[in-house]
Amino acid sequence: MPIPLCLPFHLNKHQHHGHNNVATPSHSDQSYMRFIEILDKQNIKISYKKYDKNRLVEKYDPSCLNNKFVSILFDQKLDNAFIENILLQQILINAQPYNFIGYSNSQLRGRSCYLYAGTTEEIESIINDNGDFYKIKNLSKRAARIGLLFSSCTPTLHIQSDHVIEIDDIEKNGYTFTDGCGIIGRCLAKKIVPYLNDFKEPLITLNENNQVEDNTCPCAFQIRYQGCKGVLMINDDDKDETIQIRPSMKKFTSAISTCLYVCDDGYSKPKLGFLIKQFIMLLSGLNISDETFLKKQEDHFHEIVTMCDDMNVAMKYSLYFDRIDLVYHLLSNNIQLIQSELQILQKKALESVEKLKIPITKSRLALGVCDPCKLNQ
Repeated sequence: MPIPLCLPFHLNKHQHHGHNNVATPSHSDQSYMRFIEILDKQNIKISYKKYDKNRLVEKYDPSCLNNKFVSILFDQKLDNAFIENILLQQILINAQPYNFIGYSNSQLRGRSCYLYAGTTEEIESIINDNGDFYKIKNLSKRAARIGLLFSSCTPTLHIQSDHVIEIDDIEKNGYTFTDGCGIIGRCLAKKIVPYLNDFKEPLITLNENNQVEDNTCPCAFQIRYQGCKGVLMINDDDKDETIQIRPSMKKFTSAISTCLYVCDDGYSKPKLGFLIKQFIMLLSGLNISDETFLKKQEDHFHEIVTMCDDMNVAMKYSLYFDRIDLVYHLLSNNIQLIQSELQILQKKALESVEKLKIPITKSRLALGVCDPCKLNQ
């Protein structure tokens, strides 16, 4: 083989390896996974990387304490035949055999997947114990369904079967208008909010009568629950502690857990958005003037130019590129100490200019849902 399949993983979980979310944990944070990056047919890079929690890893190796799972990433320039040859073979890491187990949909797009410390027979047993995937004869569809077990998501409350109500889809003329869209009781929705670490409640919310109202939870959640996937929209019942699931949400039968998982970025909240070509075309069709877009672009160019000197702009783009480590320096008024890092961010921002990707601070993550109760009319 062009690269060794017997990998000595000498790193330990108390070393650190820089920023960009690749590091090893302290004693207080064990949610780091062994990470192998195959750069080309002769070079590999090994490290620990903070992993996005998913249902299967958390079930068989909570917080990756026992190194049962490994994340492996293949560079874009590597050909498919080479990748297939690697994944079909057993990989030894510190004399422990690992085999391919699966990937999420986002991992597939990024040419990444998981390995598991076990035989192919053990892995097949794990997969079959968590869903009736053997009934799915189409291989690509089966892989996609198994991938739902690896979706990055946050565990919240356990929902027992007596709090799960099955309701019909709304169908007409061959269309399913409620495809993948269920309902969650407002009371239950409020109870899962504390599990969403980065949810920030609004300072003030006004109802249609301009009166201040309590609005401390998102209005919709993208979820994974057993073999179901989709979006749950809250209803207006403050005493309802149930979830209502439709047939279109059921992708396979599973008893992996009674826990309701909320996908990462899977709920409505304020979030840095981007003005891209498709949105510009759409908004232009709604009679937004060209001058408005040109002004946004001009402001964006000015921010890029002044990024290394303007504290507020530097703060904005540090958050934009997820460089929290730079924010600490900026809060300490040490912008001069991080000039080289800001220049790197400046270069990245210039690359986004070619793609017409303008960051918009005042934006919000929105989820598309049906409105069966006609609450939004």
